Amino acid sequence: MKLFMTLRKTRLFRSAGVTFALAYALIFILSGAIFLSFVWFHAIQSMQKSHIAAISTDAAELRSAWHQGGVQNLRDKLRERIAEDLNRENVYLLVNRDRNRLEGNISCWPEKAILPDTFYTLTGNETCDPRSIEMTWRAFPDGSQLLVGRDIRNTTLLRSVLTEGLLWASLMSIALAVGGALVVRRLFRNIINTIAETTVAIARGDLSQRLPLSGNEIDGVSRTINTTLDRITRLMEGIRQVSNAIAHDLRTPITRARNTLEDAVHHAPSVETLKVAVENAVKELDGVSAVFEALLRIAQIESGAQRSAFTNRDLRPLLEDIADLYRPSAEARQITLLEALPATLPFYGDALLIQQAVANLLDNAVKFSPSDTTITLGAEFQGEALMIYVEDQGVGMTPEDLKRAAERFYRAEAARHTPGTGLGLTLVHAVAQLHEGALEMTSREKGLKIMLRLPCQMIGNAGS
Repeated sequence: MKLFMTLRKTRLFRSAGVTFALAYALIFILSGAIFLSFVWFHAIQSMQKSHIAAISTDAAELRSAWHQGGVQNLRDKLRERIAEDLNRENVYLLVNRDRNRLEGNISCWPEKAILPDTFYTLTGNETCDPRSIEMTWRAFPDGSQLLVGRDIRNTTLLRSVLTEGLLWASLMSIALAVGGALVVRRLFRNIINTIAETTVAIARGDLSQRLPLSGNEIDGVSRTINTTLDRITRLMEGIRQVSNAIAHDLRTPITRARNTLEDAVHHAPSVETLKVAVENAVKELDGVSAVFEALLRIAQIESGAQRSAFTNRDLRPLLEDIADLYRPSAEARQITLLEALPATLPFYGDALLIQQAVANLLDNAVKFSPSDTTITLGAEFQGEALMIYVEDQGVGMTPEDLKRAAERFYRAEAARHTPGTGLGLTLVHAVAQLHEGALEMTSREKGLKIMLRLPCQMIGNAGS
């Protein structure tokens, strides 16, 4: 035990490849030993059963001969059988009540043959014959006793041959197990080395590296790792884009606020002028603060922390409230805001987040739609999903813009000169993902349709 514990502490036996290879070798050796032992045992048992069956049949026939003609008839049958047994495979001995020999091919009664109708396996030292035999005996009503047996030297020889073959097969199994273990260890090390090389390259900053797929069971692990790396790459790219966007988009208002304050400090002709400059700077900084608040809000939504606020609600009143909120702004720009809502919208989720997401969609629609057009806020069930959509007749988006519309701070070319932070659709996308849904955008010949798809498992019974 101490030796085993000492080996486990060595560097070699701490190797996962060595442990895996040893486990393979042990299983291989044990499997081979069990199989070969079964073959050996089954072969020996089959021959022994064959001997017992032959002896039983022979004894039954000789007993019938005694019943047909007594001892004399039995003696005649024994002489015939002994004469016909050229290979001396059968053993017979007929004795009288006093165990005096009457007929047979052995000279004395074995001392171990005590009970009748019981099978005995005797060696040459235990009989009056050099052969090893399997035997039984039966008594007749007149006191005579008949011993019937078979020579089992061939069985003994076969047992020796099988035993020797079993030993050689065991040695071959051990050799194959060791060879297989070395191959398994090599394959295992190759896999581990491949993973290690990939992770080292990733640790050095090369996020383009991926684990190769070789068509075996390891591919499941490789795909999982590759998917994780893809996710990390996207997150890193997102962080880079956010950092660049923050540096680019927030630099302007902060610089403008600073310049305004600096100019006011040095050149303001009056207190009123200084006050106006300070107010303008505060507005610029409020915009910066709003951007950071939006980023924090998106981060909270993406982390899943808002799931604690999920409840069953009827969403229709909330959507009507949002439409009433934006209708004056739309009418001020001569835009008609229509509603296409069913009587009830049973919903399970964070209703306030959905309300904020729809508000962002309506705000964009009103902002980018020309006069004398129509905006439609609607909802409907499509198969296993609840669809909430805002459809406008505005400037729309190009296919390139649609691909990047949900990215942080991204603004389409047509929206470059319109006030905004570029975080509205990012928040809507985060809300959709929180509810295990999706944000879908379709650009039409005139306008844009943005849909918030919520799966049915997120829909409950209102008021339940």
